[in-house]
Amino acid sequence: MKSRLSILTLAAVSFVVLFTGCTKDKCSTTYTYQVYEPVYMDYATLRGSVASEAPRPLDNPGKIYIYGNYLFVNEVNEGVHVIDNSNPAAPVNKAFINIPGNVDIAVKGSVLYADSYVDLLAIDISNPEAAAELKRLENIFPQRIWDIGYYYGDPEKGIIVSWELTDKTETVEVQCGEEAQTYYYWGYYGGFEGDLAGAPVVLGSSGSSSVNTNTAPGQGGSMARFTIASRYLYCIDNTDMNLIDIGEAANPVIWNKLNIGFNIETIFPYGDKLFIGSRNGM
Repeated sequence: MKSRLSILTLAAVSFVVLFTGCTKDKCSTTYTYQVYEPVYMDYATLRGSVASEAPRPLDNPGKIYIYGNYLFVNEVNEGVHVIDNSNPAAPVNKAFINIPGNVDIAVKGSVLYADSYVDLLAIDISNPEAAAELKRLENIFPQRIWDIGYYYGDPEKGIIVSWELTDKTETVEVQCGEEAQTYYYWGYYGGFEGDLAGAPVVLGSSGSSSVNTNTAPGQGGSMARFTIASRYLYCIDNTDMNLIDIGEAANPVIWNKLNIGFNIETIFPYGDKLFIGSRNGM
């Protein structure tokens, strides 16, 4: 009886050891997938690039702003075309102001206000062919959501300016005998999580050579996110409205920030009201 029990016990122990030993057997498999990797612009480049250049053709135009004899036309994420409209029948492309990450603009007096990714700029355009940066309010649009997607700033790497589709290959350990699996990855790579909303999808009066120096603001279009009313520049993003005091045009000062809902898209001043357009109402 004792002998039989010992044999059964030994068999049980042997089974456990054999089973445990099998779980330690590992094999490797290699698989390839695609991700969108961020492309960064360092802050020194971002904040040292504003300058007037020779006129260039409109390639990917965005918003348009009318001021005096001029049309200011945004080139999405690149800057602003300066077009002399003294003769509306024959407008003249006069210059291009290089502003990385520009989408929205507004003008008051001889000062152009423009976004540059996460920053807000005040630019002297008294001579549009020799524009000069007057002041920069840094990081007032953190993790901004504008018309064209997300912009994330990294303190060390800079600002994400585009996304690059890249092949990735990894080798991982799997249980021996398991079949290799196909992996699909669709998301940010390089420290950010979420969907791909920020990644690229694969698929006036009579003639003068200078901008008017009066203090009246110009006129933006129906998709404007910047507008000027009284002494304030109002800048909206997906959820908030930034109020910038421009009583001294060349010296904009952050005054307030208000949460105004979500899915905010446009702003339009009329009388003593601001009309804020969202995806589901006004």
